[in-house]
Amino acid sequence: MANPVLASTSNASRNNTGSGTINVSNPASLTAGDEMCLFVTLYETGSGQTIATPSGWTSRHNVALNFVSRACFTKTATSGDVSAGSVTVSSTGGGDFMSASFHRITGSVAPSIAFSSEDDAGSAPYTTALTPTTLESLVLVFFSGADNSLGAVPTASGYSLTPTTSLTEVSDLGLRDASGDGIAHAVAQGAYDGTTEITARSVTFSEAVTRSPGSIIVIYSAPENATGTNALLSVSPTHLAQAGVADTTGTNTLHAVSPTMFAQSGNGQRGTPWTNPNKPATNWNNLPK
Repeated sequence: MANPVLASTSNASRNNTGSGTINVSNPASLTAGDEMCLFVTLYETGSGQTIATPSGWTSRHNVALNFVSRACFTKTATSGDVSAGSVTVSSTGGGDFMSASFHRITGSVAPSIAFSSEDDAGSAPYTTALTPTTLESLVLVFFSGADNSLGAVPTASGYSLTPTTSLTEVSDLGLRDASGDGIAHAVAQGAYDGTTEITARSVTFSEAVTRSPGSIIVIYSAPENATGTNALLSVSPTHLAQAGVADTTGTNTLHAVSPTMFAQSGNGQRGTPWTNPNKPATNWNNLPK
């Protein structure tokens, strides 16, 4: 088998419009059966808003903090998703800033997705206690947060994972307005081999992001052939006992005394033999028989 692949990504940002809705186009070449992963960051000063789960998607992590709402949704793509061309994400209220990254994954098994998250945890590194379920996996690491005194648009770099794994950035969606309010939203991905527990993840932002920072890590596992052995039966099973045996060989017992037969008491009737009468003295003719 091979590691799952992040095949394409689509990004969208909305800068300080007061709306709590954002629309993200499908990643390139999205096909029915692909796995879809959506990360969302929303910043509302002093009042975190709940991000609604898009119809048909599964909410893997969704938190509304004092300043930042952060969410991760997943779904296996259908023909309807492909034809729709995009997905819309909305919050329960408004939002000053909003960013979303939509990722297309191929070569994965949906049920083997695993998650770890950490919110309002201060600066990176963030701790993780997540063990891949198969030898070949895809790791997605998402970082976000906000601040009200940014000197510039925050950008991400220095992604790292423990154990050391090569990570490639796929989304960097920092936003800032003229007053210094803004958010950071960044995602990196990498192939991960083996089943050693992942214990930490980190990123460096160019600007301090001190309001409700946090991170989500997602692991997609590859299909894997099952292995095992056949256990031999140590004791023969009990079958139905045979009550008798057909075609047995035996002996015939001879009669000790001969049986009594019918005794013949007489002869059958016999005819009387014929004799010629005496010859007369004169002119005798032989009589017919």
